[in-house]
Amino acid sequence: MKDYDLCDMYKEQLSVARKKYPALVSQVLKSQLARYVQCTCALENSSLPQWAVNKSIQGLVLEGFQQKDILLVQNQAKALRYAGKELLNKKLEVDDIKQLYDVMVQHLGEGKYCTENTIHLLGIVTNLINNNPSKLHPVKLSTYVYYLIIWIAPFQSHNGMLARLLANVVLRRAGYPIIIFNKYSDIMFKDLRHFSNIVETCVFESVVIYFPLLKQRMKALKMEVNKRNNMKRFTELLRRDDELADIK
Repeated sequence: MKDYDLCDMYKEQLSVARKKYPALVSQVLKSQLARYVQCTCALENSSLPQWAVNKSIQGLVLEGFQQKDILLVQNQAKALRYAGKELLNKKLEVDDIKQLYDVMVQHLGEGKYCTENTIHLLGIVTNLINNNPSKLHPVKLSTYVYYLIIWIAPFQSHNGMLARLLANVVLRRAGYPIIIFNKYSDIMFKDLRHFSNIVETCVFESVVIYFPLLKQRMKALKMEVNKRNNMKRFTELLRRDDELADIK
């Protein structure tokens, strides 16, 4: 198989599942959003475990954690939703990247900068996303976008989170689900080939994981249906017993 063939194959199978089981797939996608947030924030040294991330995204009160970590998680979930709603079907502009970053750092009180030079470089990134002049495969294109944002470092902080969001924009435009970047290496930003391998692995693992998750959801749903059917049958038998008792 050629590079990315497996990624594309599982992506297409997931697309079929979306049409066949939209509610189930939607539930899994929601759970993966929370996992993405936990993983991307962990790479920024956030201490929140998955259960705390889930509660934080729901807006529930959390105790025993730093407010900055909670805000980081909540902002990242908002930014991921914003990107999915606003950036997947339009020509991307530098101002869109700035707006995405603003959502990411809202209420964190962190300064940011974007010099004329970095604005020019971000323009190169948006042109790459919009036009893909070399006709790169979406996974390869997302790798370059991720790498370029890290290299440009247009803002004072959280450029890694921004890079992962924009890489997801590229992939979701091509029909991929949310991709979880949960791997890190000290040399990944020094060696583009190594970096590319890491991104490809994250894409493949993120797409493949949907299928066992869907099977788990489907199994749980079938058990619930059987439970309800059995309860209905049990209720009917009780009613009949009551009717027989009245007759006697």
